[in-house]
Amino acid sequence: LAFKKAGISSRNGIDIGGLLLSMRSQKADDEVANIQQAVNISEAALEVTMQWAKPGMTERQIADKLSAEMTERGAQGIAFMLVLTGEKSGLPHGNTGDRVWGEDEFLLIDFGAKYNDYPADITRTFCVGEPTDQMRAMYKAVYEANLAAREFARPGVTCHDVDRVARQVIEDAGFGEYFIHRLGHGLGLSVHELPNIVGGNKTVLEPGMVFTIEPGVYIPQVGGVRIEDNVVVTD
Repeated sequence: LAFKKAGISSRNGIDIGGLLLSMRSQKADDEVANIQQAVNISEAALEVTMQWAKPGMTERQIADKLSAEMTERGAQGIAFMLVLTGEKSGLPHGNTGDRVWGEDEFLLIDFGAKYNDYPADITRTFCVGEPTDQMRAMYKAVYEANLAAREFARPGVTCHDVDRVARQVIEDAGFGEYFIHRLGHGLGLSVHELPNIVGGNKTVLEPGMVFTIEPGVYIPQVGGVRIEDNVVVTD
């Protein structure tokens, strides 16, 4: 039926990849439930891990603990795991390594469990000790941008508009040049799929779409803050 609506004839040999990806962007109730369970597992595991984690541990130690806690709580795989500390947290796509987390530094954890093949993709940023005024301002700007975008997203608005709402908050706080990636991406059988929540994308949000909202601020030699939530568009 979808092929007929799109004017695709079975006699034509054409690439239907784009159509299939578009169809996948709207999730059925059972798919949303699987993602919600992946989120639940992830958040419960993070809570336990952060009661255990402390400065002096390495990124890899924290990542291993979080992975084990997700598995213990029913994760059927790890969709994503990135633990970055200190100035390394300023690298949006850095690599977890043996750097030791120090007091007064950022700890950025981007992670997610998988449940019935569906992933969560969450980011949280922490600091133990005394963050600087700049670090506090970075966190405040990112948190408020995340909140503004989540409150704004609904059927009928475009991906561009959602990105713009979050980006404006960060620009108004003076950190616009340090928000260097799209606001979010679709989430489903793949960790990254449609829709792309990015400036210039005029795709209109529809019920059933699931995506991330993950504003961030990354300052060289200081570190980075990202707060990422997974949302579903409802009626």
